[in-house]
Amino acid sequence: MGDEAVLRGVCSAATSPELPLRLMPVADAALRPMPGREALRVADVGCYKALLGLHLVQRDAGVRVLATDLASGPLELGRMLARRLPTDQCRRIDFRLGDGLSTLHPGEVDVVCAAGIAAGKLSAWIPAAQFAQRLVLQPSVPTGPEAMMELRCRMSDFGWALQDEVLSIERGGICLTLVAEAATGTSSFSGEAIPLLPAAPRSRIRQTLQTGAEDDPEVEAFLELLHEYLERSGPGTLRKVLQDELDSLNTLRLPTPPPCQEAISETLRADTHLQHRDLHSPMPAGDILIHCGDVLLESKGAAVEDIAALADFNRWLSELSHRHRLLVAGNHDGALRDLRAAGVKRLLNHCTYLEDESIELESLKIHGSPLSAGSSPNGAFQSQSGYDEAKAVSAVPEGLDILVTHGPAGEGALGRASACLQERIDEVRPRVHIFGHYHLGHGVACRDGVVQVNASSADAFFAVSNPPIVVDIMLRTHDRDLLDIVLTATCGSSLHKHLPERMLYALLAALAAFAHVEARHLYLLMNWPDCLMRANLDGTDREVLLSGLGHPNSLAVDDLRQKLYFSESDDTSDRIMRCNLDGSNLEEVVSGVHVQGIATDADGKVYWTDVTSSQIQRSAFNGSDIEVLVSDLQEPAGLALDSKAGRMYWADQCGYENTARIQSAGLDGSGVATLHNASHPMHVALDSDGQLYWTDAGSFEIRRCKPDGSSAEVLYNKTVVLLPNSQPSNKPVQQLTGLLDPQGIAVDSVAGKVYWTQLGTQYKTRGGPSVQRNSKLQRANLDGSEIETLAEFGLLHSRSHGANSSSPNCVSQVEHFVVCLLVSLCAEG
Repeated sequence: MGDEAVLRGVCSAATSPELPLRLMPVADAALRPMPGREALRVADVGCYKALLGLHLVQRDAGVRVLATDLASGPLELGRMLARRLPTDQCRRIDFRLGDGLSTLHPGEVDVVCAAGIAAGKLSAWIPAAQFAQRLVLQPSVPTGPEAMMELRCRMSDFGWALQDEVLSIERGGICLTLVAEAATGTSSFSGEAIPLLPAAPRSRIRQTLQTGAEDDPEVEAFLELLHEYLERSGPGTLRKVLQDELDSLNTLRLPTPPPCQEAISETLRADTHLQHRDLHSPMPAGDILIHCGDVLLESKGAAVEDIAALADFNRWLSELSHRHRLLVAGNHDGALRDLRAAGVKRLLNHCTYLEDESIELESLKIHGSPLSAGSSPNGAFQSQSGYDEAKAVSAVPEGLDILVTHGPAGEGALGRASACLQERIDEVRPRVHIFGHYHLGHGVACRDGVVQVNASSADAFFAVSNPPIVVDIMLRTHDRDLLDIVLTATCGSSLHKHLPERMLYALLAALAAFAHVEARHLYLLMNWPDCLMRANLDGTDREVLLSGLGHPNSLAVDDLRQKLYFSESDDTSDRIMRCNLDGSNLEEVVSGVHVQGIATDADGKVYWTDVTSSQIQRSAFNGSDIEVLVSDLQEPAGLALDSKAGRMYWADQCGYENTARIQSAGLDGSGVATLHNASHPMHVALDSDGQLYWTDAGSFEIRRCKPDGSSAEVLYNKTVVLLPNSQPSNKPVQQLTGLLDPQGIAVDSVAGKVYWTQLGTQYKTRGGPSVQRNSKLQRANLDGSEIETLAEFGLLHSRSHGANSSSPNCVSQVEHFVVCLLVSLCAEG
């Protein structure tokens, strides 16, 4: 069958393709009326199969569409789909092969649409879009805050006025659509779009439902919006989180509601710079207002005008409804430095001022410090002006619920600050770290389980345009070690369907606090060359994160704390290493252990199988408090944990003379049980239902079973093929195909996929053909169906074995290819 026949076969099953939900905001914006134009001309740039353009010509009888794409295959499929439309619709869509906007000519189109394209590429296209009157851009997911900010600035620099930002959800993914018009004045978009949750804190909504006051408009609006987003979301973690939240709230409508754990709500602000009365009104309600400093603008000392401004700030605080108000100073607050702590507390009597001191409030332990880093002329409470940074850092105590500083810690997307402050945070691990100072970093992130909130109100031009952030913190209980932290960005009490990008990241962090966000990356550990790689879930965009490793042989992803753990076993030492998900901040965690399997639990503890001692051990996240959990094993290999069920699973290879086995035990090492005998099991993985998957390099199989070892089944195995023999014996030569030398394995329960790797080799059998096999990265459905190869890795280095390895007829000569040992999934929040 030729290419044309293949395309027609595809088209016959999809003559009227449905527009994906994420593209509906793009279509709606493209068809908005434009003054002076009765029939719009729309360019769908990077159209892929032109689904957007096909939708537009069917929806609007006057619109004309020009669909462009760099790839000829999808473009041809779109052209063939168009031929199945009525003639009047087909005539109004044209197709053009080309890259970006280079195929468009001045005066040819009125609207340029581009969806599913990286924000950086969209930014590069902006200068070439001057001939259009409207831009409708939907960057691909995920897009970081810096890239989104660069895109907005680029649009502004070239005369585009932002009109709208629209949120859409599909299959667990969140997309943001930006709509801009050629600037004729000021932008009509206020930047004050309303978030997913209303201003009422979650704890008060729950309390209102418990008291039976179901007619509260904020409560009803909250539930209505949750229902709306639930309907718009597809299958995946996001839908589950929304459904769990609705189920939880609906239980409070019962006549005898179950007891609800109390939460304390904090409204966060920073960097108001004399504009406290210009903030979004009304201020979101809450139990505690926390201001992270920089009340003033250009304060070198306690001048008369500064004292007057502080007095007005104190009156403003008295007008707020929060039961408690906390304040730390910032580098612009020179007057607070000169007044000293006692003088500030007398002047600002409507708040609690913290200057390197702690307080317990509403059962929460809070520490406040004016610490920040920088070199601007406004240097109050910075080391450049004599402030003792080391003393301030050492004063941060253990057991904190909330740490409040003026500046951020370490380096990251939310700003730059003191490295020693980050070291102290890593030691004491507060539940939440709140700060400001870095205006461009407004938002929420998570580092090693510590929620980081940049509450800066000001933008790069010192205008208070950023909305407040509300944090609901569940009070600690004696039987709860993990922390339930709900973060939402709020700026009003009305509800709309738009969500600005800066608030989108706060929403994603909130969802990650309830459950892991859908996996987005594969991590591959390689031998020969020894390196750590990262790739998309389909195997594309592979990049080397770390190279020159010392024979790495185990890998785990701590997606809650955004860390990678792996082991090395070279000629110098055996050790466990840790780094960030991008390969940065590489550090040694444990030394002197020869590890074949590694895993982490929900508490941040690290577990591993040690071949030298034939034990399973664990430690704290930083390698301290090592303890032995299971002893007297043979050759323990792969390891996987089910933190929810409190079980761990591992492969014990037992050498080739004994029967290998798959075993299980409690997370404390108790209750060891053998689940299944095996030939030479390598690595293990679990799905969300607790089913166990493993690779067996002895029987060349991928198998799975239930948590108790029952219902074991083979998902994929080897196949024997007989080849002709040129030797006189004429006996056929056996060649193995299918699954050969399986190694690493990982499961993506959200997408319903299992991933594995298999070794590549080259060998020559006496009298038979030379066989060369690349290492492979493959995946299939969880039942083993629809197997696909995502990547193959060719010969980079060779190693020969056997005394006569130089002989071309050596039976046992083996040359190893680049080996993909392990594969692991990351769920990035």
